[in-house]
Amino acid sequence: MTMRIDLNADLGESFGTWVLGDDEAMLDVVTSANVACGFHAGDATTIRRTVAAAAARCASVWWLSAPRSSSPQRSQFLSRSY
Repeated sequence: MTMRIDLNADLGESFGTWVLGDDEAMLDVVTSANVACGFHAGDATTIRRTVAAAAARCASVWWLSAPRSSSPQRSQFLSRSY
């Protein structure tokens, strides 16, 4: 039996000229990515670029819309895999 481990990272959180991390380098390592949507972090350009880069590497993409699950508004938390 083969065990598979999903190595996941939060990516796409840069905003404008403020760069947080190296999404491209991380996508060479991880098998799935949480991409910061809902504008709690990241901007539209960063989010599009990160999702496209993940798709090109066949990494699973989870997108976080609205507040994170730890927020008081958990009913608004949605995740999708693409």
